[in-house]
Amino acid sequence: MITKQKSQILGFITFLIVYFAGVNLWLISTGSTSSFIYVPGTLIIGLAGYWIGGYVYTEFLNK
Repeated sequence: MITKQKSQILGFITFLIVYFAGVNLWLISTGSTSSFIYVPGTLIIGLAGYWIGGYVYTEFLNK
């Protein structure tokens, strides 16, 4: 059974990876010279995923 903590961590990791990979792929496709760079805002997006993971658990999975 999934717990709220697992749901929050899963949301954090999912949002973090998707945002980081998406922005890096976009930068590579626009002709950036670096093939792998740090993307500002990754922690903020990860924390948003953490919050959304907890919200989804509370509203939909905790029945």
